[in-house]
Amino acid sequence: MLRRYMGDKPKREYTNSCTPCMALKQQVACNELCCRHFLVMMAQEDLDEGLLPQPPFLDVLKKAPSGHCFYFDEKTTACGAWDKRPLVCRSYDCRDDGFRAAMVRDHVNPPEAHFVSEEPRTCEGCGAGLSLLMGCAASCDGRAVCIACGAGYSVAFHYAERRFDIRYVSDLEPRRQREYLLQSFLYRARWAEALAVLDELLDQTPDREDLRLERAVVLAELGRRDEARGLLEASPVLESALELAWLDRLDGRLDEARSRLEAVFPRLPEGSQVRAMTQLGKVARQQGDVGTAALWFVKGFSLHRKHSRPNAALKELVMELSRGAPHERAAVQSALAGQDVAPDLRRDVQGE
Repeated sequence: MLRRYMGDKPKREYTNSCTPCMALKQQVACNELCCRHFLVMMAQEDLDEGLLPQPPFLDVLKKAPSGHCFYFDEKTTACGAWDKRPLVCRSYDCRDDGFRAAMVRDHVNPPEAHFVSEEPRTCEGCGAGLSLLMGCAASCDGRAVCIACGAGYSVAFHYAERRFDIRYVSDLEPRRQREYLLQSFLYRARWAEALAVLDELLDQTPDREDLRLERAVVLAELGRRDEARGLLEASPVLESALELAWLDRLDGRLDEARSRLEAVFPRLPEGSQVRAMTQLGKVARQQGDVGTAALWFVKGFSLHRKHSRPNAALKELVMELSRGAPHERAAVQSALAGQDVAPDLRRDVQGE
């Protein structure tokens, strides 16, 4: 859900604060590991801009036969799709990646091998031409699903051999297959298709409140906000307040959104607190309260950083303020001074 969870704006409005690649090449042992080895997931926005996928996948950025990114120029090490590159390429910062040291250590010159066959394949589940979508969520577990029938496939990328290992999973529970397909549709903003899968899953498991919340979000994305609000207001799940606040913010009801978030915030688990902090910061910024916005963004980034990799969307929000008017820059500096801030965030702000 690129637009909503990554910042409510198209990727081109991200200002590239987290990927100073040309400068970093002079500072770190780069080896272009991200361009040579990483698998990059694409959202619908990337496909709309003409970026090519890697068959049989519909949402994995194309690879060259040697294994590096199709758009990576081996001679100049430049990106041939810089203006159109996916959001993950814009937000990734190798300095914040704990796996980078091991990758540099293990980086050798692997034997040249064809990356992956692009010969047409048929799905072992339904017999149709195989087209796969990755389930872009924490629940994906390296799974892809057939776009025709939802059959499950395990996906592994062998870096040293530069090849995909794609295997049909015959014993994957049908409901689990549909959930992987749902995550793929959500990530690519294919709301109508996501709604159909949600309705199917809810028919099978009507007590799943997480699916009801997801359905409300999809209805809102489809413009059916009254239906979405009705579902959310009837939900007993605490996190429904986050979605209601999101709707309030979309409808310009900023005071209601702020009150709702402040009331529920202390009772939320830490993972949901980060989302609440992000929304509180956005509401405060829309209200002109830049100091409070900067404080929420910095606190949210630091909390998320303690438990996982950096939150690129929150870092971008902080960096936007740090490049803004004098009072916005001062607000960021004040927030940084008063918090136990992740060192990488302080480093990047001071480097602006």
